Amino acid sequence: AATAPSSDDPMCSETMRADARLSDVCFVDAAHGWAVGDRGTIWRTADGGQQWQLQPSGVSCPLRSVWFLDGRTGWAAGGFSHPYTHASTGVLLRTQDGGRTWTAIAERMLPSLAKVRFFDPENGFAIGAASAVFRSGAFITKNGGRNWQPIAGVSTAGWPAGDFIDPHSGALAGYLGATAPVRRAAIEEGKSPRFGLRTLTGVRLVPPTWGWLIGDGALVMLTGDLGTTWQSPPAELPRGVVGNFDFAAIDVRGAKCWIAGSPGTRVLYTEDAGKSWTAFSTGQNLPIHALAFVDDQHGWAVGAMGTILATADGGRTWRSQRAGGARAALLGLFSEPADVPWELFAQLSGNEGYLGVVEVLSRRDVEAAPDFRTAPADRLHEALVSVGGSATAAAWQFPLRQPGLGLPAEQILDGWNRANDGRGLEMLEDHLVRRIRLWRPDVIVTHDASPRGDRPLEHLINQAVLEAVRLAADPTSHVEQITQAGLEPWRVRKVYASLGPDGRGTDELTTAQLADRLGGSLGEMAAGARGLVEERFDVGPETLAFHLMVDELPQEQGRKDFFSGILLQPGGEARRRLHDPPLENVASLRRLAQERRNVRAILSRSEKDPFAGEQWLAKTGELTRGMDDANAGRVLYHLAQRYRETGRWPLAARTLELLAERYPNHPLADEALTWLVQYYASGEAAWRVQGAQRKVVVDDAGLPVSKLAIDATKNENRPERAAEFGKRIERTRPELFAEPRIGFPLAVADRTRGLPRQAEQFFTLQQRSPIRDAWRAAARCEAWLADPKSQPPKPVMNCAAAVAKPHLDGRLDEEFWKQAVPVNLVSAQQDDRDWPATVKLAHDAEFLYIAIECRQPPGVEYAAASGPRPRDADLSAHDRVEILLDLDRDYVTYYRLVIDHRGWTCEGCWGDGSWDPDWFVAAETTDGVWRAEAAIGLDQLTGQFPKPRDAWAAGIQRIVPGVGFQSWTTPASTAVVPEGFGLLIFD
Repeated sequence: AATAPSSDDPMCSETMRADARLSDVCFVDAAHGWAVGDRGTIWRTADGGQQWQLQPSGVSCPLRSVWFLDGRTGWAAGGFSHPYTHASTGVLLRTQDGGRTWTAIAERMLPSLAKVRFFDPENGFAIGAASAVFRSGAFITKNGGRNWQPIAGVSTAGWPAGDFIDPHSGALAGYLGATAPVRRAAIEEGKSPRFGLRTLTGVRLVPPTWGWLIGDGALVMLTGDLGTTWQSPPAELPRGVVGNFDFAAIDVRGAKCWIAGSPGTRVLYTEDAGKSWTAFSTGQNLPIHALAFVDDQHGWAVGAMGTILATADGGRTWRSQRAGGARAALLGLFSEPADVPWELFAQLSGNEGYLGVVEVLSRRDVEAAPDFRTAPADRLHEALVSVGGSATAAAWQFPLRQPGLGLPAEQILDGWNRANDGRGLEMLEDHLVRRIRLWRPDVIVTHDASPRGDRPLEHLINQAVLEAVRLAADPTSHVEQITQAGLEPWRVRKVYASLGPDGRGTDELTTAQLADRLGGSLGEMAAGARGLVEERFDVGPETLAFHLMVDELPQEQGRKDFFSGILLQPGGEARRRLHDPPLENVASLRRLAQERRNVRAILSRSEKDPFAGEQWLAKTGELTRGMDDANAGRVLYHLAQRYRETGRWPLAARTLELLAERYPNHPLADEALTWLVQYYASGEAAWRVQGAQRKVVVDDAGLPVSKLAIDATKNENRPERAAEFGKRIERTRPELFAEPRIGFPLAVADRTRGLPRQAEQFFTLQQRSPIRDAWRAAARCEAWLADPKSQPPKPVMNCAAAVAKPHLDGRLDEEFWKQAVPVNLVSAQQDDRDWPATVKLAHDAEFLYIAIECRQPPGVEYAAASGPRPRDADLSAHDRVEILLDLDRDYVTYYRLVIDHRGWTCEGCWGDGSWDPDWFVAAETTDGVWRAEAAIGLDQLTGQFPKPRDAWAAGIQRIVPGVGFQSWTTPASTAVVPEGFGLLIFD
């Protein structure tokens, strides 16, 4: 079972905790207070902050909230994310001796917590991430936090902000500008419109009915009805606040309110509930994440790099009480979290102590909201902290379309302009200048240029960063940042471009290099970070390359390495103190590093040798000998992933079983068990392994290499195996067992093994969920199929009965095609009026037939087919339609049939691109409309041919590179969302 990371982690030494971000602060009187933050950090003072001492928390995960009822009884809350699944586990600590000792309490299924507050020793509330068990992201307790009950309400991405005046009444605020009141212990729909792309970061209620709301973009709002509606305060904010600040911290005492955020140069103050405002200087730049006042005069602010500030005059003046740093040495500016060179930050920040910050400039959660359990910004921060970094931020005003559309720079800018009143690039430049002046880095690393236009987003950011570096040093540029926001000009010494894996640059980094102070290689440190921001396991690159673009140091002093020519003393304002690792640890690490390099070489050979699958599996003991559990588990998972991608699923199953058995607490064990349940329950996987399209790997002599594995699958009771793994998950990981991606496959297995009532019980439970999402609709479909009298819960498409076999010519002129009812593919952006698309499906006793008709978007050039049609063509640059077929309605595994405007095809079965069914396609283009006609044998898909009124789940979508995306159902995206599939009913 997953547990909070150990505080023995070298990342949680006292040196590392010195600059840990502080997320919350609580004082019970003018003397006694606590502040909590990253790496399980808890600071305590008994003299008003003149001295702060670290308290042992016993955990190393982020702590985001702290609350004390008196000088002895208190709680600290937080949690941690799981790699690849992006689920989270909450951590709740309690003390009854003022924090000298902390004890973990609460049920383990609780997700990561953002805030906890108590009204008395027994009754309290918490908010945070959502999970399969706690899907609303809000909870109440009646026994001091030992047990929690979810507050009923809509499914969300969680709530980063909220407040309650009693256990049943409150207000919540969250992502994409969402707000919701809580009444009678239930989350209701708010009456105010969403606040755009902003994340809402703070709510403070003032009984009986008043309250405040803050968020990105200097948002400040008031409520007079406990959060049902929100209005602007009576007076405008001081000049220069809007456009220069993102608010994150708030405290309220009657009509008085203090607000701060990023940059942390100012604290905003009103003494009359927003009728007038004053901005007070703090004398420092670092972002402020929390404020706490014990009376009208004495208050504290905490924030980035362990900063603690105090005021004794109501916020008019502030003094620093402690900090682990004053600025960044290294600033990474990247489009998305996956672009961050984690190994570089592990080396420079984690191992060498240079205070590192990462800013992500784009977001992809607007068009196709991702199915995340922990917010991307929180996972980004956990990832950077895990390699030794100090702070992160995510810009909110630069949205991107979903990946895979290949949009040119003009369309990227169009999206930014729509979100920024036509000033997208100007706003990006202003943002970058402000962030450089805030963090004051010596070195920046960002994207490489792409003047040929093959990477337009990276090129836009590269050019914007270079211009911002020039402007940030100019005292006549962006003057309001200086005069109103208190950010002084700053000159960056160096700017590097990240060239990515296998590049050649002025600086190169070998990921097998030891980080001796961290106890592992750079690649090992980066592996955990990469898992927190990506959805698929990646073994990571062998080398990273960087190119020096800007060097402001004289006489080429800066060309040796990143910080050559820049003197930053350990323990100074931009570099933490260093410690020498024990010599015996260094020697041990070197031996292990050599062994891991050998393993990597072996794994590389295994990827190139498709005939040695069982040989590598047999060598796992030898491969992992001497390795710690973390790396041994990664090796097994890497092998399994290669088997999965090449269709050797029985070998993948055996490898993942081995991983789950040997290393049950490994971060990848959850993914292993999930895949095993889905694999053994899936009808598509069963037919892939045992049916007409089973994968038989042959050697050079034409003999089956995996015959033993194939023979073994013939005697497997697959549904029983799925049920066995399901029981193991239920026993050891109940929070994972609650996931629909586990429950739906298990229900399919129950039906297959003759337990329909057990499956019906699951579907009934899902139908009763108060969360109205695609999974609930999928469960309601099962009841509708049994008694289809009411309106179907999902879109339905009829698969017409073909009276005669069509002549495949792409003209779609057969009579049954004319009579078949089409489904329209539509864009959620409502930008497809000029390029509509329809799809029809039909069948007879042998084949499934597909008819596609798509108008070409104006101004788009369509390349004609050249040469014979290959197998598994790369269609990523072509207008194409995807037919997604989930025959057993597990909403997890499916076939993928793709046809482009030329009639070229590619196909896959549950991510296995080596699946090559026999099917036939013809295409024709006339008058700006392309049509395709296809036939695939039903025996290529299943051994149980559909009968009238049988139903498959299906998705149909179109991707037009450089233009847009259409689909038949929703939710849908280029990264397939199977739970969004509709129903395909056979006539």
